[in-house]
Amino acid sequence: MMNNKIPFYAERSFGEKFNVVFSFLKQNWRYMLRYILYGVLPLSLLAALSVDNLMSSTMNAVGDGPVNTGLQLFGNYIFLSVVCVLVGLWVGSVVFACMQLYNERANGLEDVTFADLKPYAKRNAGRIFKCGLAGIPVAFAVIAILVGCAMVDVTFYIVAFIVVLALCTPLLMVLPTYIFEDISVWKAYARGLRLGWKTWAGIFALGFVLTFISNALSFVFAIPWYVVFLIKAVFGYSDPYNPNIINIIVDLLQYVFGVIMWIGQFTLSTIFLVSISYLYSHAAEKLDDMSVAKGIDDFEGMADSNPDDDDLFKQSEPLV
Repeated sequence: MMNNKIPFYAERSFGEKFNVVFSFLKQNWRYMLRYILYGVLPLSLLAALSVDNLMSSTMNAVGDGPVNTGLQLFGNYIFLSVVCVLVGLWVGSVVFACMQLYNERANGLEDVTFADLKPYAKRNAGRIFKCGLAGIPVAFAVIAILVGCAMVDVTFYIVAFIVVLALCTPLLMVLPTYIFEDISVWKAYARGLRLGWKTWAGIFALGFVLTFISNALSFVFAIPWYVVFLIKAVFGYSDPYNPNIINIIVDLLQYVFGVIMWIGQFTLSTIFLVSISYLYSHAAEKLDDMSVAKGIDDFEGMADSNPDDDDLFKQSEPLV
């Protein structure tokens, strides 16, 4: 049994919530990274290819004409969006599965195999997909409100953006609620919003800090790609009609650095997923004493799995 295992359901201060996220990652990053890269690596290859094509289409827009360029841009955007959705499903399902196994097993993620992870990841992927589908109307409503406000006045748009951001912050609790509790998606939305409203300040504060850290780390991974992109733009190493050895080398470097950039960005989304999980566990414990309720459920499950004394007497046969 792990001596420093992190309890899931617990009330935590802001500093404790910040520390518990990185303590969990520090304990389990080797196990999580291995399974995350199984899906992220091939998808990063596709994402880098899509972005390179997207940038090439943009830089060569004059030569290809507006119609062809528009079709190429649209196709690459759609392809990149599909890749990002697949990455979200993979990374989310694996991270949540690792957290579920960590909470259930006495030794955490030690000696965990993909066979142990698979049923949890499969369930989580389905739940993430259903939660996303249910959230599409909300996303369209938010976009419509912001576009409408932008058409009226810039100041009105800024105010509306702040209000929408404040109202959408509690929605971060919906996905972990749906993942860690056995309830329907609509009940998860209702319960997640309730938990989010009651702990709004903590969610916003921790989210702001971790978003800043994640963006800073993502930028570090993206620097080599941006450097090569600027070199191509400034020195004209992007002409597909005049290929030479320098163009080929620069294109290859941009693709390799693009793969590294996407691997870094996709992997860093783990910080977000772990943080909303512990924000949920804090809110659920604070408002509903989930650790007590779970302990009672586990005790009842143990009792149901063992025959009581009356059953033992009923099962025994009389001696002749």
